[in-house]
Amino acid sequence: MLKKTLIMGSILTLALATGYAQGRGGGGGQRGGGVSQGSGQGGFGASRGQGQTQGQDQNRGMGRDENRGQGEMQRSPRADQAQAEHKRVKATSRQRKQIRDCDQAAENVGKQARKMAQNTGEKYNARDAAKQQKALGDQVRKMDQQHERLMTGLDDAQKEAWRDQIRNMTETRQQLRTHIAEMQAEQRADPDGLRNAERAREIERIMNRWRTDYGTLAAQAEE
Repeated sequence: MLKKTLIMGSILTLALATGYAQGRGGGGGQRGGGVSQGSGQGGFGASRGQGQTQGQDQNRGMGRDENRGQGEMQRSPRADQAQAEHKRVKATSRQRKQIRDCDQAAENVGKQARKMAQNTGEKYNARDAAKQQKALGDQVRKMDQQHERLMTGLDDAQKEAWRDQIRNMTETRQQLRTHIAEMQAEQRADPDGLRNAERAREIERIMNRWRTDYGTLAAQAEE
């Protein structure tokens, strides 16, 4: 009886030991599965981070391209000025010579006005001033005649191309006539060297503006 009891106890002890070992193995497997799952979640997070970074880079790149495109669509004043400087207008050889002659005549008027401005102060001489005014009038009449011949010979396309310059010269021409008339009236009523010199200097400035428009015509005219 005692022997049979010992045998049964040994069998029971062995069964308990085997069950305990299996329980520990299952727990380890579950812990291993948890690690794998954690690794998978980490991988998903990394992938999601990379996708967000790539998306932001693409958006920034698209923004730069759009900004660059908008900048290219906006014309700068310098570009417009450069285009105007390279503008070309068809003109005959006779017309190009007339433009040069007009510019030379305008220069002569400016030189005469500069000479008149020197007759001032203690050196002022009313008789010389009267002679200089007559010489100035002769130069202006010659310039007017040449200018009229040039304007009359322009065709419609040329007038349209040089519309701004023609308008400027028309206004400048009226300013010149006004200053000369006022200068002559002042000299007849009350000769004054300082006032006469200031009028002459203003006439020279007017002629410089006029010559700027002639310079534009000369630069753009081509056969």
